[in-house]
Amino acid sequence: PYTDAYGNTPLNLMDLNNIGRLETLKGPSGSIYGAGMGGVLNLSSRFSDISPISIDAGYSIGSFGYNKVLLNLSSGGDQYRFSVRYANQSAQGYRDHTANDREVLESSATIYTSDKQSLSAHILYSDLNYQTPGGLTQEQYEENPKQARPGAVEKNASIAHQNFYAGLVNNYEWSDHFKNATAIYLSNGTKENPFITNYELEKLSSYGGRTSFDIGIESKKLPTIITTGLEINYGSSYASNHGNVGGQADTLRYEDEIKSINAFVFLQGSMSISDNWTATIGASLNYMRFDINRLQDVARDTSYRVQRVFSPEFMPRIGVVGKITPEVAVHGSVSVGFSPPTPEEIRTSNGAINTDLAAEKGINYELGIRGNTANRSFFYDATTFWMQQRETIVSKTTPEGAVVFENSGATSQFGIELLLGYTLINNPVNFISFMKIQTAFTHHNYIFKEYEKRSGNANVDYSGNRLTGTAPNISVSSIDVQSRNGLYFNLTYNFTDQIPLNDANTVYGSSYQLVTAKIGWQWNIGDQNTLELYGGVDNLLDQKYSLGNDLNAFGGRYFNAAPERNYYAGLRWSFRNTRD
Repeated sequence: PYTDAYGNTPLNLMDLNNIGRLETLKGPSGSIYGAGMGGVLNLSSRFSDISPISIDAGYSIGSFGYNKVLLNLSSGGDQYRFSVRYANQSAQGYRDHTANDREVLESSATIYTSDKQSLSAHILYSDLNYQTPGGLTQEQYEENPKQARPGAVEKNASIAHQNFYAGLVNNYEWSDHFKNATAIYLSNGTKENPFITNYELEKLSSYGGRTSFDIGIESKKLPTIITTGLEINYGSSYASNHGNVGGQADTLRYEDEIKSINAFVFLQGSMSISDNWTATIGASLNYMRFDINRLQDVARDTSYRVQRVFSPEFMPRIGVVGKITPEVAVHGSVSVGFSPPTPEEIRTSNGAINTDLAAEKGINYELGIRGNTANRSFFYDATTFWMQQRETIVSKTTPEGAVVFENSGATSQFGIELLLGYTLINNPVNFISFMKIQTAFTHHNYIFKEYEKRSGNANVDYSGNRLTGTAPNISVSSIDVQSRNGLYFNLTYNFTDQIPLNDANTVYGSSYQLVTAKIGWQWNIGDQNTLELYGGVDNLLDQKYSLGNDLNAFGGRYFNAAPERNYYAGLRWSFRNTRD
């Protein structure tokens, strides 16, 4: 598990160089992966080639001081695989006070001790530093979108996050019908966050383990694979809030010790009802608690302790997948989700502790169809879903700029997702050897079903309003072209609809259209070396738009300007020694 015991998933500590494959499981997936409403991301490292040695090195440069260096080394054989990956990315940034720098070192190793067993080790170290310019009002955004929020530079608003992650995985196959995967991991890190109104220091530690058994049951009428196991995550951290004087930590305000534990057991059965139909039935039982021990509250001259123990949650899921024809398949599922608030949502950046924040709960219904033509040149994937959620957690910004959270009652989240693709050319002997067009469209009809909150001396009813921060319509279309001699070209068009920026739906982020283009040439030098040159442009239409908006921001500071038209270019060299 990359998500820690507190429910945080620091994806910004990774580089794309670390990700070889990404699998998305949409909707609640608690029958295998525990608490969560939105879905699951399964990330896999890039797998080492089975060759004595492989080397990749690359360098790219771009607008706004962008620089990136990659260096990868891997080796593999019948009995082992090993890789080391390094990436360093830095930029001065488009806006004032947006410089950033990230250094990531990853190492993975797998040893095949026998035909039945393998042992893998994984290490990931990240050092991330980035400045935070803060949100702008509409007037500031129109006047100069590059400017930082007043006070951000003087207070050195920024985040420095270092983290070390390590894990071991043992896979053992007793027989074709009985397998086990067991993993243990640890994570240790520090986080330093000077902000306009305070200065926060954190030390984060997380430990855990997971074991999963796959049991195959042979049956002529109903062959079944049963998956069962458990996962436990424990976290212990220390956090303190200080005053911020000229970007330096000053007088202590709060000092907390935070402990969290979450655990769940799971059981799932996948049954082949017929040659063309498979049913999956599963569930998990989830337990979570955390303790916030306020060691010092300087303003009150006191200390106290807050405990939250969530009732064990039973989360079932039922799914069916079937083939109507060899080219067409349908699927459907009903799943229950449970997502408790994280300690960071309860203990907010201003030091307040919100003991009333409840866990999100909901049920999701999903139907879909996917297929392709007999020659696989045309393919499609269409899904519709409807999630009824209670106690949806929404965010807002206080007058001081701190982000706090509250429950919004109930929301209704209906969506349609459509993917269409067509391969026009797929013939390696042609000069244009490959050409594919693809378009994806998503419609979100997300609304507050029941949402009433106190504002001043009156109750305000937001029921029926659109869910804050969600675009009703998004479409992404692309064309990919490759030539026989290694020349390639990609063009992508993205349309994102207006986004409501506050619960009252009185302020919207404008819609935008983004066009990106990339061209490159990859050629082989002998049997072992490959060289690639590429260049591209982002935001080709030079759209002015806001990305990463601050929702329900106090004082109208909603907007974070995204970069104008910008360019990049790079060079990459690969070496593969395939000889013994």
